[in-house]
Amino acid sequence: MPSALFDGQYAGGSPRSGETNGCGATIAAVTITDGKISGTYKERNYTFNVSGTAAPDGKVTGKWCNNRSIGNFTGTHFAGTYNSKECGPGTIALDKTD
Repeated sequence: MPSALFDGQYAGGSPRSGETNGCGATIAAVTITDGKISGTYKERNYTFNVSGTAAPDGKVTGKWCNNRSIGNFTGTHFAGTYNSKECGPGTIALDKTD
């Protein structure tokens, strides 16, 4: 069941330490409304969708583009991971901005 507990605006992205297959750092802007996650992230000149749900316990399941993403909220911070066929594994960090 989605939760409104984490509703708000978040910003952050997926830093890269070096590039894998030409994949660089990303910058994300995400909105959570009634526990439903929507937004986008940018990598260079490309924009991709972010979607998912935040459960009352802070667990998140979603998509970072077409890649499954999972993670957890701790207060106003989200930390998660995804695994991309093109770019390999990556981390996601988002912080509440409102």
